[in-house]
Amino acid sequence: MPSNAVRMSQKAATDLAQRGERAAQLRAQLAAKLDTIRSDERLSEQYKAQLIEQARAEYTDNAARLRSLLDSDRETMLTAAAELDRPGDVNAQLLAETRQQRAWDRARPMLDNGRTWRSVLAEAEKAGDTDTVQALAAELPAYFEAGRSITGGMQGNADQALDQDNATRILRGAVARTLGNDNGPGTAARLRLQAEAHAPVVEAQLDRLDREISGQRAGIGDAIATHYAEQNRDATLGELDTTPTGDSSTGPRTGNLNTAIANQYAT
Repeated sequence: MPSNAVRMSQKAATDLAQRGERAAQLRAQLAAKLDTIRSDERLSEQYKAQLIEQARAEYTDNAARLRSLLDSDRETMLTAAAELDRPGDVNAQLLAETRQQRAWDRARPMLDNGRTWRSVLAEAEKAGDTDTVQALAAELPAYFEAGRSITGGMQGNADQALDQDNATRILRGAVARTLGNDNGPGTAARLRLQAEAHAPVVEAQLDRLDREISGQRAGIGDAIATHYAEQNRDATLGELDTTPTGDSSTGPRTGNLNTAIANQYAT
């Protein structure tokens, strides 16, 4: 029977996806409230200062509650993912581990002989080879860390440093797509991707809110941080639906940064 964390994980995922927008709404509401206070000519400067402090205290509490909800959502999702990764039956677990070890024993010589990990992964996913996809997701991080891969970059170029975070995202996406919503490793991979996609956006928006509550003006650094968090979210969620394309990169796209920053300032 699923634990409470597993049962609650989908609601947590839905809620987490909405927290960033809520943080942006709080920023807009605070700005409007402060502008109204400052522009009210009927109020003395002393009373305006008092109202501004009250507003900042109110939104400090709102931001703290939202940050607590963010932490709770993420913890629920990651706890559920950890539970879903553990097979309930010991014999089934041993069988799965044996199949994946054999799959890794077949895949590793390809990597040692110069095949890029992206092409091996895409081939396995296209064939519906769940054992190899899971084996690559489990073994490649240690393989990279040991320095055995001669295909260091995202494209398999030896002169490029491997982006471990991006590689992990791609591997989890392959697991989620191949296994589907299986109430097991596939669902676990999906939950982790969703948490990794949405939480940084909420954190970036809350950081901006915190600065504005304290009276600091949000700068270009805040806009850039939010922009890249949103780009990472879109790229990460895209892994849940992207068809494997061998060595082509599915990393975050830069887009029009100037337009994005202008939009961030507008909000």
